[in-house]
Amino acid sequence: MDEHDSRVYDELFAAIERVGTTPEIATALASQVIGEHPTARLWERTWAERGIPLGPPVDCLTQRDDVTDRLAEIGAPALVVAGEHDHSIPIERQNQMRTRLPRATEMNVVSGAGHSPPLTHPLQVNALINNFLATAL
Repeated sequence: MDEHDSRVYDELFAAIERVGTTPEIATALASQVIGEHPTARLWERTWAERGIPLGPPVDCLTQRDDVTDRLAEIGAPALVVAGEHDHSIPIERQNQMRTRLPRATEMNVVSGAGHSPPLTHPLQVNALINNFLATAL
């Protein structure tokens, strides 16, 4: 994760620790992670009622090692799927990752999806996975 993204997430999670999961925070996070999909409203309500879990899930997001420079070492076939409206990892950045993976597929962009295509567009993603498994292995 680059410095800017890390700082934004640190600020978000610090706000959650200070004031809790307000409806505004739940809405912003659902929009960021899920996008404009009815599932986002479900997660907004869930997070507003139960809170957003911090601790290990946040540490995994913000404290992980950046292995971007080592992607060329991965020799396995790789399926690359991107949401058309992913604000967390823009398609341009995903495409940079794809070009560093020696055996990556072309960029598969799921129309209308945000950051979580398997959640919001399971039929399209499952078709991509099935095709990948049938042809790449």
